[in-house]
This record gives sequence, C-alpha cells and structure tokens, in this order.
Amino acid sequence: MNNKFNQNEYTKAYNKKNYKQLKIEIAPENYNLIDKYCKENDISKAKFIVKCVNYYINSQGSEHNK
Repeated sequence: MNNKFNQNEYTKAYNKKNYKQLKIEIAPENYNLIDKYCKENDISKAKFIVKCVNYYINSQGSEHNK
C-alpha cells in the first residue's frame, strides 16, 4: 500500500470541491482588453470577472436582484 502524499492529487481534489470552472469564448479584441487591464492592475482574470459581475449586479438595483 502506497501512503505517500501526492500534492497534485490533493490540489486537484481540493479545487474540485471548492471551485467551479467558467469557460467563455470571446472576440480577441475583448480578450486583449481584459488581459491588458489585468496585467496592468496585477489582478487575475477570475478576480476581475467576479468584481465586474458584482459591480453590475449591485448597480442594477433591486429589480434585477430578485
């Protein structure tokens, strides 16, 4: 029996339990806009998208939050 700790398997299992994956296909110019902003502001694309979504939802008022 192999009881050796496998970091790769642990990370994969942790990520599967704690994260969801989002995949999008966008025009290159939109990708470049996001990529440039994220690099210039030292923010991950995932964090940027979450911040944008939260901003949009919060700015739309209660009608869209139902």
